Amino acid sequence: MSTAVADRRSAAMEPAHTDLPAWAWLWFPPAMLVLAAVLWAIDTGTYVRVMESEPGVLEDATALVLVPAVAFGLMAFRRRRSLPARWLGPWLMLLVAGAVYMAGEELSWGQHWFGWATPDWLAALNDQVETNLHNTSSWLDQKPRALFLLWVAVAGLAFPLARRVKRWSFDPAADWRYWFWPTGIVVPTAVLAVFIRLPEWIGDNVESLRATLLLVRYAEYQEYFFALFLTLYLGSFYLRLRPPAAA
Repeated sequence: MSTAVADRRSAAMEPAHTDLPAWAWLWFPPAMLVLAAVLWAIDTGTYVRVMESEPGVLEDATALVLVPAVAFGLMAFRRRRSLPARWLGPWLMLLVAGAVYMAGEELSWGQHWFGWATPDWLAALNDQVETNLHNTSSWLDQKPRALFLLWVAVAGLAFPLARRVKRWSFDPAADWRYWFWPTGIVVPTAVLAVFIRLPEWIGDNVESLRATLLLVRYAEYQEYFFALFLTLYLGSFYLRLRPPAAA
């Protein structure tokens, strides 16, 4: 087969390369930090009440930003027969289940909105006496968080850098890596997710800065950027999988 024919065949197998618009992955991620900075500048009490209370902007936004993640994941799963590896279908459903779990746990499955009392048996197990699972065991909170952070660091930072340096190119019709690894649109959110807790680390280790830097709940922001990363990943996955006629 000639090189020209091979190139035309590869192009025919390539789906319409659509991806999420720049506002969604470049401008939207730091908007939360801009809002927080404005509120902090106005009044720290207002900042805490609006951003970090339960329910508050951070908590609600984390849950709400996962709604399109679930929708994108389910729509991509419906087209799983177009994928080059069968295990990518279960991978999508694992991410959808993770998005549902993350959103539900963030809101204590509706308790923060509707205010019901925590059952006694769960209150005895829950560190914060809430209707959720992540406050009952590190296996449902810190350990999954650490694994997700590793995934974001590798898929959102290390892999895009390696791909740019090595100039890797994957065939979407035959190579699972084209689908498993995210596109470059996740990089800004990955940077924020990985480094948002750096001030917390500095505050823990520098006595003179502790009182100032530890006023913010950085873990809540990291959870928000985790949720946004998942939404961008699944949104990009679906849009690239969608047939050209629907683009």
